[in-house]
Amino acid sequence: MKIAFAGTGYINHIHAQAAANLGLELAAAVNHKAASMAKFGKRFGIARQYALRAGVHVLVEKPMAMNAREAEKMTEASARSGAALMVAHCWRFDEDVLWLKKQASRLGRIIRTKGYGVHSHWGPSGWFTQKKFAGGGALADMGIHALDTARFLLGDPRPVSVYARIGTHYKNFDVDDTGVILVEWEGGAASYIESGWWQPHSDGPEAATQLYGAKGFGQLFPTQL
Repeated sequence: MKIAFAGTGYINHIHAQAAANLGLELAAAVNHKAASMAKFGKRFGIARQYALRAGVHVLVEKPMAMNAREAEKMTEASARSGAALMVAHCWRFDEDVLWLKKQASRLGRIIRTKGYGVHSHWGPSGWFTQKKFAGGGALADMGIHALDTARFLLGDPRPVSVYARIGTHYKNFDVDDTGVILVEWEGGAASYIESGWWQPHSDGPEAATQLYGAKGFGQLFPTQL
């Protein structure tokens, strides 16, 4: 039997030794502290091997990495190994999103989209609000859903230009609690995205995506055409 450990602190040293005494295979360990994980791996003979390098298909949560360079390295590893790398942008598989994508041709040429990833009067705590663990704040947590959904509905065009601004205004975080993005896509459409935690007000539905076409309007959450 193979066993993996999430955390490499004192108590898991005890558990790992017990597992080794029982003849179990110590296959993997995970920790956000690199030094602790290295010490644990050395003691118990756990090989340091990345899944993509091993040719294993990888599904990662959003955001896919702490920064753009890490994301590029992951993409490069996927290309070298031939293993699939997929970010779990779950809204692409939502029934309402798929319905609107099928209906979008009725709207004519899409001129612009507007999206919201906003929590008003609420927000997370703990590691979510610490940059060294989360990498980013409300934009990476909430805005990314609205941005990816807009891109999906537009047919996954490449961005031509991007303007973004983030800030921390409502809580004592070292990540953003407020953000806006404006993207110009190939084909001429533009997308405006708002993201936020602890916002005192939102001028739209907290998770909506809106499509403005030459012949009509469509919206998600609540869904209408």
